[in-house]
Amino acid sequence: MCRHVPPVDTAIRSMRDKQHEPPCDRRGFVPDGFSSISARLYEVLLHGCVPVLLTHAFHPPFERLVDWRRLAIFLRNSEVAEAPAILRNISEEDYLAMHREVVRARRLLNVHDMPFWIATNLDLQLRRRT
Repeated sequence: MCRHVPPVDTAIRSMRDKQHEPPCDRRGFVPDGFSSISARLYEVLLHGCVPVLLTHAFHPPFERLVDWRRLAIFLRNSEVAEAPAILRNISEEDYLAMHREVVRARRLLNVHDMPFWIATNLDLQLRRRT
């Protein structure tokens, strides 16, 4: 679990300062919420943790622009009991590769940065075409 996670607005304001820091912890669990995405996902990403998504049906933000399989670990709710073993079997090299993708992708989540607005516009255009 990601430790000491402040509110999302605080995390967004301090994101630029933390972009090159090591992750707060290795991973942050993101359980299913009341919608297809949750604030917990943003908190985990903004703090540099690799998200561990516990879900059966996940539709992430910017799913047409970001390859979420490269930056997150997906577990079904039925796999929670095996989570420790599954996570232990992820190599350090794979974890570091996922963390690099987290650092890249989290710029898309900062509403004060231009990449967020470019990605939002592009995502809306892609949705219209489908």
